[in-house]
Amino acid sequence: MAAAAVLTSGINICGGFVLTKRMLDMFKRKTDPKEYNHLYAIPGIAAIGSLLGSHMMGVPNIYQMGYLFSSLCCLGGISGLSS
Repeated sequence: MAAAAVLTSGINICGGFVLTKRMLDMFKRKTDPKEYNHLYAIPGIAAIGSLLGSHMMGVPNIYQMGYLFSSLCCLGGISGLSS
């Protein structure tokens, strides 16, 4: 049930981003600069890759470091949205 809840909430969040992007694109002019939103995935991919690499090398307490990293990113995202 927890996996289904996470999957459903992930679909909901992604759908919200897609819908918001489509709505904002209605107000975009032809002269606006190109956006490179796909580059936002690079830090996430690097973090997940380093977490998995550290797990394979046997680093102790790597999951606690992953929890700390994700909580700090969450707080940074919230503070970025609030400013």
